Amino acid sequence: MKKLLILTLLFIPLTFMFAGDLHINEFIVTPTSSEQLEIYNSSGSSINLLAYDLIIGGSSWADTCSLPNSDIAAGGYFILNSGNVAWTSLPNEGARLVIVGASSTEDSVAYGSFGGAPAPIYNFSCARLSDTGNNALDFNIDATPTMGTANDVIGNAFGTGDVYINEVFPDSVGGWDNQFIELKNFGGGPVDIANYIIYVDDDYTIPSPTIVDPNGLYFLPHSSFPQYFFLDESYDNVYLMNASGERVDQMGYSYYHPDTSYGVWGSGSRTVFDGYSYGTSTDFHMMTPTPNAANGIVNKLAINPNASIEISNTIFNDNITIFYALKNTSSVTVRVFDMTGKCVKVLVPNTTKAAGVYGVNWKTNGANGLYIVKATIGNESFAKKVVLNK
Repeated sequence: MKKLLILTLLFIPLTFMFAGDLHINEFIVTPTSSEQLEIYNSSGSSINLLAYDLIIGGSSWADTCSLPNSDIAAGGYFILNSGNVAWTSLPNEGARLVIVGASSTEDSVAYGSFGGAPAPIYNFSCARLSDTGNNALDFNIDATPTMGTANDVIGNAFGTGDVYINEVFPDSVGGWDNQFIELKNFGGGPVDIANYIIYVDDDYTIPSPTIVDPNGLYFLPHSSFPQYFFLDESYDNVYLMNASGERVDQMGYSYYHPDTSYGVWGSGSRTVFDGYSYGTSTDFHMMTPTPNAANGIVNKLAINPNASIEISNTIFNDNITIFYALKNTSSVTVRVFDMTGKCVKVLVPNTTKAAGVYGVNWKTNGANGLYIVKATIGNESFAKKVVLNK
């Protein structure tokens, strides 16, 4: 086993389609004793695997594993495991998997926190169902792995239905007991989400019947988490399947921010359903947790008939969110001043925005004391005090 920095391969675009004959078809990452990766030969002739390597990579590292001196028949499958490949592991939280030959890259799949393919839970697999080049669309979680034979995994249906993930709170400052996941009905009619499944290292099946009214919420507190269902405080993924087993939504986060949840602001809609990190889950924003309640400050701004601002923070939070509401298309400027009147941060330069509710994060970088956040919206000016105590 060699540990190498292979930056070129680690940063292959996730939607790039490879023209190779060997494809990553299915893999199991937990338990460690059962880790397996299935390769499929799509060509019309037998291929010897000795000329190929498997690269298992993270954000800045990669393990390169030589494949065994074995033939894979045309249209056939070959299962890699710790008995025939000297890998360290297939990481539970996610990785990039790449098959390379002497002069070509055959296939690449990124899962979990590293790409759109879902990270499978205990004894489940992540199985291919198509070959579009989009990892989120091409793979789904399979509760009944079919290693060595054709896959029978259920398809995906991103963005269908009306109930999706609305807020995720992974923080551990007050203990794990405060963690929660919240779903919301973004549609116009009641929805029965009985037998929907939420996946985070384990699976939670929503009981029957469970009716969620329009704009209503389904709240899953930590006390109801299954035994191995766990939100990592720094990075993780949440997957939502409908009652048919189709994956309809997923999101990821990749930062540790104390006392902060990741949520859909106020009356905002859902538009991106295949995110796997904070950067790709663009419907979600850092905010003060609002367990089993509308994502409060933004809703307050949304129903206010006038332009206004609100600030979401705790005095110990390194990331403060300033929300501002525009009732008409207006110019906006948001700046932070210290008590001497000095502008210490321009959060929103003079910009014209359409009517709506917006938010901007202020990274305080350990600042202390009293500050004034000033916003100019059109011809109106607003000011809010912020006390920082690190």
